[in-house]
Amino acid sequence: MTGNGFPENTRLIIWDVNGVLAPHDAAHFKATITAIAKLFREEHPSFGDMKGAISRLREKRRFSLSEFGKAIAEERDMSFDDIQNRFQELQGSEFITPSPELADEIADSTVRHAVLSHSGHSWIVGVLDRHNIGHHFKDAVFCVHDMESQTKEHIGEKSESPLPVQRVLEEINAQIVREGGEPITPDQVIMAEDTAKNLEPAHKMGVHTVLISGKSEKPGFVDQKFGSALEFISRFNGKEFEPAARSSRAETIRAAASSSARRAASGTASLAGGVINRIRKESTPAR
Repeated sequence: MTGNGFPENTRLIIWDVNGVLAPHDAAHFKATITAIAKLFREEHPSFGDMKGAISRLREKRRFSLSEFGKAIAEERDMSFDDIQNRFQELQGSEFITPSPELADEIADSTVRHAVLSHSGHSWIVGVLDRHNIGHHFKDAVFCVHDMESQTKEHIGEKSESPLPVQRVLEEINAQIVREGGEPITPDQVIMAEDTAKNLEPAHKMGVHTVLISGKSEKPGFVDQKFGSALEFISRFNGKEFEPAARSSRAETIRAAASSSARRAASGTASLAGGVINRIRKESTPAR
C-alpha cells in the first residue's frame, strides 16, 4: 500500500456516475424533480392515471426514483431502460458544474479509467463531457443494464451472469491484450461508488473499494471513504486536500426548492413538488 492507503500497483480506476462524478447536490436535486415533472406530463397526464403505479409503490412500502420508474414501466408495458433513458434525456447534464480541478487530477493520474453505472450511455457521456474528461474514458463506458441485456441474449435468462465489475475488467483486459500489454488483475483495480452495497461484490473479488459519501458509516468491505470524487483522486495522486464544507441533505433540498420556486413561472417546479409529495404520502404506510 502507498502512504495514502492505495494499492501501489493500481492500474485501473472504475468510477460510478450518480453521486460520484455527478454529485447529489442542490443542482442535481433541482434537475431531478424538473425531469420527474416533465416525465409525468408525458406518461401521466393526470394524477388519476398514476393510481396503478402508486399502488405498486405502496405494496413495496418505500419510494425511490428507481422504484417509481419500474412501476411506470410495468403500468405502461414499457421497459425500465426506456423509462430511465427518457428520464435522463429530460434531466440532461447541464446542471453539473464543470470541475477543472477534477479534470486536472484525472489527467495527472497514470492509470486507466472506466465508468460502470446504471445510467444510460448517452447521459454518462454527457457527464464526462461536462467535466472535459471524456477522452480519458475512451472505449471504457459500461452500463449495467446493457450488460444484463447482452448476457440474457447470449447465454440465457437463467444462466449465472458474471459480476458487472468482472465484465468491465474482462473488456478492459481484452483491449490491453490487443495492444500487446499485460492483463490487469483485480488487486490492481480501485472501484469508486457512492452506494456501499455495490462495493461488496468487488471487495470479494479483491478490488480495492472506495466509498464516496459524506456519511460517517464505513462498512467492513469498504477500504477507504472520501467526501467527494475530487478528494479521492487528489489523495490518490498524493496531494493534500482540504474538503469544502458539506451541506446536509435537508439544506440541499431546501436550496433546490427555493431556487426552483423563483423560476416557477412555467409551473414545472410546483408540479414536480406536488408529484413528489403525493407519491411519498401515498407510498408511506400508515402507523
